Amino acid sequence: MNNTPDGQNPRGVCLYHGCIPTKVLLHFADVKDDVEKAKEWGLDFKNVSIDINKLRNGKEQVVNKLTEGLGQLTKRLNINYVKAAAKFTDSHTLEITDGNKNKRSLAFEKAIVATDAHAIELSEAAGIKTGKDDPS
Repeated sequence: MNNTPDGQNPRGVCLYHGCIPTKVLLHFADVKDDVEKAKEWGLDFKNVSIDINKLRNGKEQVVNKLTEGLGQLTKRLNINYVKAAAKFTDSHTLEITDGNKNKRSLAFEKAIVATDAHAIELSEAAGIKTGKDDPS
């Protein structure tokens, strides 16, 4: 059974906002560096320019391709993908709480747990008070 809502693929910070988009942009930076170094070997690219909108679109295409592939893989392998808060109640049961705070139990033979993440401000991580939460 695949419980992925229509049009949604498994999500994650790494896939959509972190590792994968960063690797695409780093690859672009490597290509740019190679082009600049090529001059030393006699290969000169004239009028090289960067189209930031095309670069962003290319990054999004890579992310979309990978996320679509992950969605297809979960369907092909008959993986029950559930996006919700969950906690283990025993070694084969999860208590799942959806976005509306509805709870249900889910029995499983095997589970893959993908946790969510979010960015924090550097000041939070360092324990620096920013005054944002100060009511005065």
